[in-house]
Amino acid sequence: MQKMLVGLFDPPEGNPWAKLGLDDMNSSHSQQVAHEAALQSFVLLKNEKGTLPLKLGSNVAVVGTLATTASLYNSDYAVAGMPPNSPSIADAVTALNHKHGGVTVSAPGVTQVGADYDISGATDSLALVAAADATVLVLGITKKDEHEGIDRANTLLPAAQETYAKQ
Repeated sequence: MQKMLVGLFDPPEGNPWAKLGLDDMNSSHSQQVAHEAALQSFVLLKNEKGTLPLKLGSNVAVVGTLATTASLYNSDYAVAGMPPNSPSIADAVTALNHKHGGVTVSAPGVTQVGADYDISGATDSLALVAAADATVLVLGITKKDEHEGIDRANTLLPAAQETYAKQ
């Protein structure tokens, strides 16, 4: 039904998507729209003790499986032409915090090795968290967890990441 609603089965001449070509992919306009959508997608469930916004110029730890490697954000459908060398979340927080005299440290804590997770770095990254004024925890699934032909039965974090988050 969703494909019908967006016109996927309509005649091409009446479908606005059919007019898009390679020049429309990753254009400045497309990047701006994607950026605005990303900014609007965040949901703050609680802001206890005025945690957000983070205080610039403070000691921040950015940790988690997806904290330091931007390539993990790409889906199965990422193709040539995707922005190369995109900054990771740790890179972006570091750049902004450093401008204001802050110190940002980062570590994955839990790394993905194939379909499994290695938790050997958890203790070291938790020490960074303990010493920080604020922590940005970046977790989620990658295309190693779910991809074309491999679906997950639920939307829960992988067990190793959930355990890490609770620590």
